[in-house]
Amino acid sequence: MSGYLFDNVVIIGVGFVGGSMGLALKRRDLARKVRGIGPNREGLERAMAVGAIDSYTLDLKGGVVTADLVIVATPVGMIVPVVDTIAPFLKRGAVVTDMGSVKSEIAKKCDEIMREGTYFVGGHPMIKSDKTGAESASANAFLRARYIITPTLHTAISALTSVTALVESLGASCELMDPDEHDRTVAIAGHLPHVMSAALLHTFGVSSINLPKLPEMTAASFDDMTRASESSAEYQRDICLTNSAALTAVIDDCIGNMERLKDMIAREDGKGLREFFDRARQIRRESEERKPR
Repeated sequence: MSGYLFDNVVIIGVGFVGGSMGLALKRRDLARKVRGIGPNREGLERAMAVGAIDSYTLDLKGGVVTADLVIVATPVGMIVPVVDTIAPFLKRGAVVTDMGSVKSEIAKKCDEIMREGTYFVGGHPMIKSDKTGAESASANAFLRARYIITPTLHTAISALTSVTALVESLGASCELMDPDEHDRTVAIAGHLPHVMSAALLHTFGVSSINLPKLPEMTAASFDDMTRASESSAEYQRDICLTNSAALTAVIDDCIGNMERLKDMIAREDGKGLREFFDRARQIRRESEERKPR
């Protein structure tokens, strides 16, 4: 195992994110062998063709028995069931990490699932993942990206050290965060835009019945705001269901702001509207300035 961080790595779910992880592991010589596991042979063959994995299997249980590190890169709703399935078959000392955008529920349940001598460490690489499939994967997908690690009170220091070393070796910026804080943060910064985009598009769809020119007259702002809905329905459903408490709270906050805006429009409160939009622009600019360069 000399020269490698890990001897045997298994990636479960070798699409864009999992495939990018495989390519990065191999390009940077971080693992001696990378095996892929997935539900269909065609997707795994594509991952092999682009060099994201060295081998593959459809056998979820048998495929992990020699793994030092298992990376679960499935849709977020499948992470806990997958970990529950593989847990009895992991060797002592094995570490499991995930790549989902929701952490609190996953971390709590996976901590309960893991057997003695095996370890779970939650992770969330904040990379653009509107692409799908291993054929779109990139070995540089994690370079200079924020990669959130969400340890709990049950996280073994040795496992946390291994996953942190992996993230830093990918060229990503590693940040530790409490799982609950993570989910409240991404509910606003990542998940609410999907909900708002879908709501706007449903309004658009109904309105276009009586306004046939509507599709021809969409502005750039409409395109920008609805781009989030290009993500798969499965992904958007799963983030709603697995981050429901945090997401419903911020939806309520957003509805409150919309009601306030609606009231100002109805009262033709020009001063209030200008202050509302000025403050929104200021918040955006302040947020942009605080982003890591």
